[in-house]
Amino acid sequence: MLHDRKVYTQNWNQTHKEWRRNYNKKYSPEWKKNNREYIKNWRKHWMKKNRERYNQSQREYRLKNKEKYEKYSRERSRKLKLEVLTHYGGNPPKCTCCGETEIIFLTIDHIDGGGREHRKKVGDGSTFYRWLIKNNYPVGYQILCYNCNCGKAKNGGICPHQINK
Repeated sequence: MLHDRKVYTQNWNQTHKEWRRNYNKKYSPEWKKNNREYIKNWRKHWMKKNRERYNQSQREYRLKNKEKYEKYSRERSRKLKLEVLTHYGGNPPKCTCCGETEIIFLTIDHIDGGGREHRKKVGDGSTFYRWLIKNNYPVGYQILCYNCNCGKAKNGGICPHQINK
């Protein structure tokens, strides 16, 4: 009985493709807008239930659209970094020590040290930025440029700029 219904549905969908496409164009955006929470929960449940199938389709998509995916991934990482830097370093973000404003040079510094151990625990790069956001931007972090950050690490926790002042 269930198999017959499934076959019937598949056949109906095949013979009514155009009608379904028009129906979805007309009603889908409004329905989606009004039912975002339902859709979110349904997707979450479906992905849990079909984890392997979902992961496989994601892998296939990334392989098929490698350049597009890499571009999207880089842009997403850049936005995450900018969001975190802006929170901790103002707008525009700048190095707490020397005032450098070039985004590519700026990084997050653990004020009390322990950055290496913390990155091992939570991850680095985008993973670390997501952790900061998820944890509501905890205190104990500041923005430093790479020069100041490395200088601080090699100089017992004090940036060479601070020693020379």
